[in-house]
Amino acid sequence: MASINLLRTSAPPLRVSAPASVRVWLIFVAALVFAMVLVGGATRLTESGLSITQWKPVTGVLSPLNAADWQSEFERYKQIPQYAELNPDMTLEGFKTIFWWEWSHRLLARIVGAAFILPALWFWMRGALKGALGRQVAVATGLASFSLGTDTAGSGRIPAAFNNLIGLKPTRGRLSTRGVVPANRSLDCVSIFALDSEDAATVLDVTEGYDGADIYSRKLGNPAITALRFGVPRRDQLEFFGDTEYARLFDIATARIEALGGTRVEIDFAPFLAVARLFHGGPWVAERYAAVGDFMDSHPDAVHPVTRAFIAGGKTTLARDAFEAQYRLLALKRASESAWAQADLLVAPTAGTIYAIEAIEADPVRLNATLGHYAIFMNFFDLAGVAVPAGFRADGLPFGICLIGPQSTERALLKIAGRLHRVPLGVGKLELADGSSVPETICDMKAASL
Repeated sequence: MASINLLRTSAPPLRVSAPASVRVWLIFVAALVFAMVLVGGATRLTESGLSITQWKPVTGVLSPLNAADWQSEFERYKQIPQYAELNPDMTLEGFKTIFWWEWSHRLLARIVGAAFILPALWFWMRGALKGALGRQVAVATGLASFSLGTDTAGSGRIPAAFNNLIGLKPTRGRLSTRGVVPANRSLDCVSIFALDSEDAATVLDVTEGYDGADIYSRKLGNPAITALRFGVPRRDQLEFFGDTEYARLFDIATARIEALGGTRVEIDFAPFLAVARLFHGGPWVAERYAAVGDFMDSHPDAVHPVTRAFIAGGKTTLARDAFEAQYRLLALKRASESAWAQADLLVAPTAGTIYAIEAIEADPVRLNATLGHYAIFMNFFDLAGVAVPAGFRADGLPFGICLIGPQSTERALLKIAGRLHRVPLGVGKLELADGSSVPETICDMKAASL
């Protein structure tokens, strides 16, 4: 069996989400940062860091041009404590050595800034970084601690999983959606991408709140999850679309929760999965047409042909269709309630597999529906969720699970996510649901229970 890296914490390869030119740019910037680290290390080891006593962001790129300039720089260096305490016998030639290390370090920093900012502006103007891609790249590469997105049917969780990030989908109405361009206004919520659950919780603290100008805003509490019975789909209901590594990683992820004190319970996931058919074939497409239909009809060339064809299907929806779909949705939600009598939270793959950009472009409707297999029901059923990184395939592509809780349990889910996403401290063995076992780098289980 191919080896699987379970807890690698670095960002995954960006080829799954970014055009080739963006990937090359980011790799180049990463190489420059690495070079700057090496030069910075040499600067520190040679104690050259204070050799340049003035910070001139623009003109400082020029080194001394003649003997008088060098002597002037050396005289300024003699005025600082480092010269008197460490280098009282230093000559001008010795000063030049440490000066060049510090000058090279600062020059690389300027180059890194230019190499990032200028292409970023270019890609942004060309549309290569618009939408969630730019937000995810910014967080996944460590350029930002968090970013905001929207989540109607998985857009705040699936991209998080594919970029090795925490993706918080709050309960609908917890964060105001006023000013957000809607997809399905009755379902939309603002989501949070973050590097870890603590950052996500901090952003939630700042952004949540009742907004009287948002008709879908609600005043919500923060119920706890006091036990750890976690429901998973029955074996015959798990679908990984031929991705055996994702299937194995899901087994390992659920075994980790058991190792941390959780109790696994298989539940009937059929009511949850059935919602996807309502979403793709039902009147909620008409709600999307209500949001952008006028613009789409007057500017057809401004909308991607696949998107235009999908949303245009909402033109012919009848009021009867909308009511019948609502009845069916309420029936499914009622059927799903038995799961919550058995479990305190649910755990499912964030997505059943992952595709290359070329595959999505060749078959966008079917493959996007596949990606939403485990995601679409959450806003329909008024649930909260947190996407959590949970390992990597042998080819380096990331896998994630989603912790799903009842309305308003975001903070409780984030605490559990934090335990699962903890930096590994020891080595142990996990027993999987199929009876097999795997060695795994596990989390610290002595600090506290979930």
